[in-house]
Amino acid sequence: MKIYTLDDVAVLIDKVNKYDGDILSIFVLEKKKE
Repeated sequence: MKIYTLDDVAVLIDKVNKYDGDILSIFVLEKKKE
């Protein structure tokens, strides 16, 4: 089993934040089209 360091967690959080940002921008673009 892999032991996660703080650096690993920071990278994961960064990826999640980018992913959330992408979803939000797609959602906003869809709203603008209407």
